[in-house]
Amino acid sequence: MDDFTPRSAIDPKDQAVLRLAGKVRADLVKILSAIRKLHLVLADGFVERGWLEHRDHYFLIRLEEIEAVIKGQSAPEKLRVLSAERLEETARHRTVQMPRASFCRKALQCRET
Repeated sequence: MDDFTPRSAIDPKDQAVLRLAGKVRADLVKILSAIRKLHLVLADGFVERGWLEHRDHYFLIRLEEIEAVIKGQSAPEKLRVLSAERLEETARHRTVQMPRASFCRKALQCRET
């Protein structure tokens, strides 16, 4: 089935699976949205303590790095350093040119045959 298959041409069992998949995806988005809000509250606390410069930087650090700070195994300032390093890495990755979509489709077709 490709993106241009009319809905009437899809088997009813497949339609049911597609509807279920859509519901699961919608439920997952709702759950992740609520979890993100909780993490943003935590991120605001990190900024208030001076551990991070911006709350969005919270999503650049790993749980084990946060754990090390909480347990006193690492200095809170380390989180600022780590987030700055990861921001630089992200900026470098933005310069990478991704292959064109048509190239990707052709490569996938070659694998399927």
